[in-house]
Amino acid sequence: MSYTQSPPLSPDEVLEFLNQMTVARVCTHNKDGSIHAAPIWFYYESGKVIFGTPDQSVKAKNLRRDNRITILVDDDGPPTRGVLIYGEAELTTENIDETALKIFNRRMDSQRAIEYREGLFKLTNWVTVIVTPKKIASYDYVKDTRYREATRFRRND
Repeated sequence: MSYTQSPPLSPDEVLEFLNQMTVARVCTHNKDGSIHAAPIWFYYESGKVIFGTPDQSVKAKNLRRDNRITILVDDDGPPTRGVLIYGEAELTTENIDETALKIFNRRMDSQRAIEYREGLFKLTNWVTVIVTPKKIASYDYVKDTRYREATRFRRND
């Protein structure tokens, strides 16, 4: 018996999925070669994943040393769907106020987003991380008839 991979999302479905989801997991390389993984809030715009992080966070330090990054965006199914992005990150301090509001407005009303940003910016300096994808992979267990038959899951069970 063998089972490999579920069908992928179409390019349009990937775009819709990334614009719908608000939480991702990012993985960067630690100095010792191990992987640092952390959840982030993000947005997807013009083919790039954009998020903020404290200037002195492990993510920022790792990306300054090695700009390779892996991002997983998935839903909590079952059945699950997800997008894996392998890319390169650029860190900048330009437009961090705008970046923060774009991210926070996806999760809360505009007044709360402003207050949230102001509170976080009192804690530390932040940077914007702009990820340019080099490879995108996806999976969609919703489309996987073998999975659905084996587990008897439907999307709205």
